[in-house]
Amino acid sequence: MSMVLPSMLWDNIARDAGVTINYSGTTTAGFEPANTKDWRDYTLFKAASGTTTLDFSMVQDRPLDSASIYLAADVIGSVQIQAETTTNNFVTVATFTNPAGIVHFAKFAEVTIPLGNRLRVRFVSLSQATDVRQIVAGVSLVPPIGQRGGLTPPTLAGGVQRKNVISINGSVLGTTLRRTDKKTTLMLDNLPEDFVRGDWELFATHCERYPFVYSWDYASHPSEVTMATVDGSVPSASNMDLAEYMQVEWTLRNLVN
Repeated sequence: MSMVLPSMLWDNIARDAGVTINYSGTTTAGFEPANTKDWRDYTLFKAASGTTTLDFSMVQDRPLDSASIYLAADVIGSVQIQAETTTNNFVTVATFTNPAGIVHFAKFAEVTIPLGNRLRVRFVSLSQATDVRQIVAGVSLVPPIGQRGGLTPPTLAGGVQRKNVISINGSVLGTTLRRTDKKTTLMLDNLPEDFVRGDWELFATHCERYPFVYSWDYASHPSEVTMATVDGSVPSASNMDLAEYMQVEWTLRNLVN
């Protein structure tokens, strides 16, 4: 059976305790830069039109190999994710051109931002002041084995629930349509115990409170990305019949894609 490797970006280096934020543009009251890293869908940071920079100063050496942005609407211009690898030397690791109001995600060769240096988000020639919901950068969690084929891609059209309204004598008076939540399954097996007890448990603890950026198959479908949360409680991993291997199965609900 075919296998696909998912990527889960949750360890946001901008959220490290003690990280300071500086914005080169004019800050709008109620739309502060800190709103970009709080994992809430309803708090916004407003980036000014033109070219400005948003800097996160690191309090420890921090590697990253992935980045994601989520803007509230379409905008003409671009957003660059940059790493200050040495003092005042910024390397652009990802560029999102004319980003639409969906989750954008990019993977790249791992770089490290040393203590005291900055993660920079550079807004380039924005056509208008733009609401930014999320900025996430860090190292993606990629399991040692992929998911089997047959999964539902999370960004495809959601289902519709149809209900007929009838009169007391049974005549159909009309129809109501309700769009159902987009859901998909994160299903992994043959996972080594050390991976589950290490990286996976840290990820699961995050998911008890916050969403994460989910790319179900970056190699073949890099644009099919969602901000997802576990639907209901976070299930624990379970042992398989195979000695020293474990499995997990989560139902994910898409917050936005």
